[in-house]
Amino acid sequence: MSYNNLKINLSQNATDNEKMTIFLNGSLDNYNYKEFVLKINKLIKENPVNFIFDCSNLHYISASGLGAFMEILRKVKRYDGTLSLVSIQPQVFEVFELLGFSNFINIINSAA
Repeated sequence: MSYNNLKINLSQNATDNEKMTIFLNGSLDNYNYKEFVLKINKLIKENPVNFIFDCSNLHYISASGLGAFMEILRKVKRYDGTLSLVSIQPQVFEVFELLGFSNFINIINSAA
């Protein structure tokens, strides 16, 4: 799946159906955050699980992108799921940390 400058690839864990890894590649910004939220919300409704977002190739995030993650986090928690971000690039982690989002979202293995 591709939304302008954001590509999304999914991987369901073969041994644990409750974990889904979502690989993000590109930028999450004002131009694509709505489509991103719609796609992830659809996944949550189909199979509310524990979502792991691999951000190793996410090179930019705007305030709208941060808001998208907060909206997704609220929805996942309604279904008793979890949301984690892994392998965040330093420039993206800095935005999460600067705005205090690292206090709300589980961030693992940050490259920062």
